[in-house]
Amino acid sequence: MRALLLAGLLACAAGLAADESPRPDFASYKALPFDRLAAFPYGLAGQDSVWGSPGTGFKQGAPKIPDDILAFNGAKAYVTGYMIPLDLMAGMVHSFALVRSRMSCCYGQAPKLNEWVLIDLPKGKHTYLAQDVPLDVYGTLEVGERKEHGQVIGIYHMVMDMMRIEQEPGQ
Repeated sequence: MRALLLAGLLACAAGLAADESPRPDFASYKALPFDRLAAFPYGLAGQDSVWGSPGTGFKQGAPKIPDDILAFNGAKAYVTGYMIPLDLMAGMVHSFALVRSRMSCCYGQAPKLNEWVLIDLPKGKHTYLAQDVPLDVYGTLEVGERKEHGQVIGIYHMVMDMMRIEQEPGQ
């Protein structure tokens, strides 16, 4: 097992050494925790989660993204959350939802529209599947409604520059 792990680490190191692309200055990325991104009510009547049933209108008028959150549009930021792969081919992920809680999938409660970030990788890039572990995802954040077929599917989007696995407390 140790030999396999060592071989994997050496392969990763060789891949990083061969990559001559410039590395971004990650100290310049602003931390945006979900406690802040989801600190306001946002949703449609009958659909304040991504996978809820379609609503017929907005709760108490159109939902509003607060100005202090809109100010992060275009910002270099990182968000910590859990991966739910959306575009998975041959074991490699091309896009995923970064959600606030591990319980956002399968048997848990569906995330609210402001409790997930749609993450896309740059064209031609992919990453490995990393489920059930907290991830820091770095990139440029876009804030605003995204719609598909006339339905709001989210309010946060990011093109990923880098991802790192966050170690959970006690490990």
